[in-house]
Amino acid sequence: MNIRRFAESDMPAVLAIQGECAQAAQWHEQDYTRLAQDPAGLLLVAEVEPPTLDASASAVAHKDQHPSARSGVAGFAGFYTLIDEAELRNLAVARAHQRCGIGRALLEEKLTGGCGRRV
Repeated sequence: MNIRRFAESDMPAVLAIQGECAQAAQWHEQDYTRLAQDPAGLLLVAEVEPPTLDASASAVAHKDQHPSARSGVAGFAGFYTLIDEAELRNLAVARAHQRCGIGRALLEEKLTGGCGRRV
C-alpha cells in the first residue's frame, strides 16, 4: 500500500468510494479540490496495486470497472490542521478493501507527519 497526497486525477475514484460509503461525508468535487489546495488542508489517498486485465478481458469490462479498481485508489482521508491540532474532515475506504487496515494507515500517516505536518 502507498499513501500519498491527492491528485486531481484521483477525483473519479474518490467520488466513487464516497458514493458507496454512506458513513462518509457526502462532498462535492469542489469540496475536495478546495481542501487539497488549502494550505491548512491535507487530502490523502491510499493506493493498492490495481488488478491487471488478462488478454481475454475486453475493453468493455475495463470500462465497467469501479473507478477505484481501475486507479488503485482504495481509500482517502481529508484533514484540516491548525497549529498543532488536526480535524478529520472525511474518511472512506472502498467496500472491497474495508477491514484491511487502510483507514488506520491513513490516520497514522497524518499523525506521524508522513505527507504533511505532524500533529
